[in-house]
Amino acid sequence: MSPLLEQSFDNERKRTDPSIYHTGYETILMNKLMKYIAAPSSHSTDYTFLLNTIGSQRSSHRFNLGATFQGKSQWFGFEIKNDDKIMETLSSNIINTWATSYSSIISRAVTDYFLDFNLAWKSGLDVRFMEAYETLSDMISLVPKDELPLKIELYARGKHGIESTNTITMKPDPNDNNKLKPPSNIDTEFKLHEIEIDLNNPAGAIISLLTWMILEPNIFSVIKWGPNNFLNLDIYNLFDQAYMDSMNVVNPIGGQSIWTGDVSAGDTFTPELFNTFKERFAKIFKYQDIRYFLGFHNHETDPRTNNIIDYIMGEIKDHFVLLRKLQQDSVLTDLRK
Repeated sequence: MSPLLEQSFDNERKRTDPSIYHTGYETILMNKLMKYIAAPSSHSTDYTFLLNTIGSQRSSHRFNLGATFQGKSQWFGFEIKNDDKIMETLSSNIINTWATSYSSIISRAVTDYFLDFNLAWKSGLDVRFMEAYETLSDMISLVPKDELPLKIELYARGKHGIESTNTITMKPDPNDNNKLKPPSNIDTEFKLHEIEIDLNNPAGAIISLLTWMILEPNIFSVIKWGPNNFLNLDIYNLFDQAYMDSMNVVNPIGGQSIWTGDVSAGDTFTPELFNTFKERFAKIFKYQDIRYFLGFHNHETDPRTNNIIDYIMGEIKDHFVLLRKLQQDSVLTDLRK
């Protein structure tokens, strides 16, 4: 997170009762900010224009990213004061310019607005993705090969934490019980929420997991080892048992972390080793690295695909085939089917 955004969140904490949100809600809001910078759906979510306003005014400017309650911001707002360095700092976090806003996005035919996944991928995302892959591979390699397969469960982040009932799959629409819709903070219409890891060949599962987490950064993943939890993670961090216990939810994720020393998983899985991996993983992806890739446009110029998810999954698979981590006939797990 940029220092300016960190200061914004720190300021908002002073105005907000910490008991009404979980710290993970910051991640939801940062992902929301990145989404509407790239693909605002209306003038009210045109954050590029709103951020540009800050750069052109002498006074401070504020707009809310979260919900409102009784006329006040119940959650975090985004507030920042005019500063000579603001344009340099914030513009380094987005792939488009300040001139690009909702008005030009809805008129792409005449503005040539095009978000290019290949540009982001070749600008360092590929390197970071590989670092994340290698970190998770190194951790999974510690599990004996004769163990049962590990299972990845995918959940949607919420304001209070992770509910075990809130998987990423489609849920009944509260306004129409005959319809289904994605859970809050998820855009993809998922039908499945689990990925199995073959310990003898885990590459496909790891790459599938990372692909879905860069596409939907509000996914929170739990890798189960029997009844216990091998890993709790999102695209930005690995999380220990204390983080899971800090959530104020009705239906918490079951099981205990194997890295606490309290679970019989052998002497290998120590808190000290977990912290080493945790620090390694935390250095890989920052908020500004994870654009709103679901809003990118490469599929429009590629006759092989008709949607951006298929395009990105194909590009990532081909990348790992070239690196000989996958076979040509390998198939990444498609949770939409």
